Order: sequence, then structure tokens, then C-alpha cells
Amino acid sequence: HLQTLARQTGLSYLRLNDADGLRAALLEPALAHAAPGPVSLRGPATALATLLWLALLWPALGAEPLARRWRLWRGSRGSSMPISNTR
Repeated sequence: HLQTLARQTGLSYLRLNDADGLRAALLEPALAHAAPGPVSLRGPATALATLLWLALLWPALGAEPLARRWRLWRGSRGSSMPISNTR
């Protein structure tokens, strides 16, 4: 019945008897086809919003501006970045 239904709808039918048959079917290039799908931009938008929020919140936390911290780190000649707040 499933083979007949697949032929009527223009699909192909493959009987899978065990896990090895499923693996072979999934890896078979002849059975693969590209299909467009929806793309969600929630992930990148959330990451951008989080970075912007942190950039605005950074001074309120009493942390040094990143440019000053970078200059201090570069001027320390290879030692680790200072952690203390030296305003």
C-alpha cells in the first residue's frame, strides 16, 4: 500500500528493515535533495542586543572602558591584563 501511495504522490519509497538500512538511506546521495526552508534571525539579533546591552551597562558597573584597559594591557609588556578598577 505504501509503495502505491508513494508512486501516486510522486515520492519514492524505501523499505527500512534495520538501523543499517536507515544509515545507508541517510547517506545515499541519490536520495538527497535541497529544499528551501525558513531562516530565523532570532539568534544573531539576540546576540547583538546582548552585546549592546552590555556595552551600555559596562560603565554603570564601574568597570574601566575597554580602550583604557587595552592600553594598560598593551603597556604592561606581556603581563596579564589588570583586573582592578584604577580610575
